[in-house]
Amino acid sequence: MMKNRYFFGEGYAKLLGRRNMMFYHFLYLILWIFIRKYGKKKVMEEVDKQIALLKKNLPSFFQELFNVSIGAHIGLQKLMAMQIVLGRYMDKACTVTAMTAPATGDNHTYMTQNFDLNMFDLLKPIFRFFFTRKPRLHEFRQDHNPPYDYMYLGIPVIFEVPLLNEKGLGFAGAATVLAKNPEHIDSSDEGIPTYLLDLYTIIHCATVEEVSTLWREITRSSSTKKTWPYHWDFETSAWCDIEGGILMIEQTHSYIAVRDGGQRGILWHTNHHVWLDPEKTGSVANREEYPSSFRRYDRAEELLTCHSNDGDLSEETCQSLIRDHKGGYWKRIPDEGDICRHPNISAFAWIINTQNLTVTWTRGQPCRCRSSFRIRHYTFPPQGR
Repeated sequence: MMKNRYFFGEGYAKLLGRRNMMFYHFLYLILWIFIRKYGKKKVMEEVDKQIALLKKNLPSFFQELFNVSIGAHIGLQKLMAMQIVLGRYMDKACTVTAMTAPATGDNHTYMTQNFDLNMFDLLKPIFRFFFTRKPRLHEFRQDHNPPYDYMYLGIPVIFEVPLLNEKGLGFAGAATVLAKNPEHIDSSDEGIPTYLLDLYTIIHCATVEEVSTLWREITRSSSTKKTWPYHWDFETSAWCDIEGGILMIEQTHSYIAVRDGGQRGILWHTNHHVWLDPEKTGSVANREEYPSSFRRYDRAEELLTCHSNDGDLSEETCQSLIRDHKGGYWKRIPDEGDICRHPNISAFAWIINTQNLTVTWTRGQPCRCRSSFRIRHYTFPPQGR
């Protein structure tokens, strides 16, 4: 279905490369030390494998990556090597929540994510500089092809976290941890990697209903590979829209479970399958195998339900939720039950308000950024441009 569909378009891809030429070259110089650490030959072998897979499964996206490299005057292999190296530092420890009426007192719709990393101090400031300095905006007026512009954090094309598109569709996502010795993992390289599916969704969908239809109908990969673009393939994605819809999707290659806010108007998720059968998907199911995911899941439910019954959830509630730390929830093991985790885990967080088209984000651990939440409102080009 998506094999030959565009993401960005040839003209915009080359323009994006030109705009970010210095950015890509500077980042490659910084990451060269880490490429050497893993071994340049080994990394380039991974790059060659990814190129072969993209040519087979997503030739249109491969061409767009190639066009970005042309515009930036940097080798395609270098672009992909940067993504592979950065991907090795992702930690499956994120927490996402979504809330809408009747749980919200102002009838607005909110979504939160604590983005967690597992990296040492030397790389984290570099990551924060490139990811959290400010949200960027894709404007596709160069080609007039993709329907919707969108805002994102991160590195254009090769390592983006989509946030919010011009129609008010917002995104968050939590990776799924697989059991250490599962009887079965629903794994397949065939289909669309979740990283690319997230980008395609934010470009082409305006409502959570459209998201649900797309994800149910498309062939999704759920590869166990740790390299780009497959290291998020077991992700549980979360979506919200300007009409008040909220949605979370547990999925693998063969199985999918879609949940909306129901009568309560709240959803939350961490890093294990709740609705799908872990024995069929391969998700961790034993609390002792990965206790943090289960305890953060319980903690998110506690924080949401204590206010949702009274319809008191708000922007302030969201800020309190993402900086939840040392609240006495699980004193035996620090951070196991906290939404904001230390050390070197919770790198940044964001809050989406769909009705206001705003994103509030932190540049560091939320509990240490109480006075420095940053907020940005985006006015997108009018429909029809």
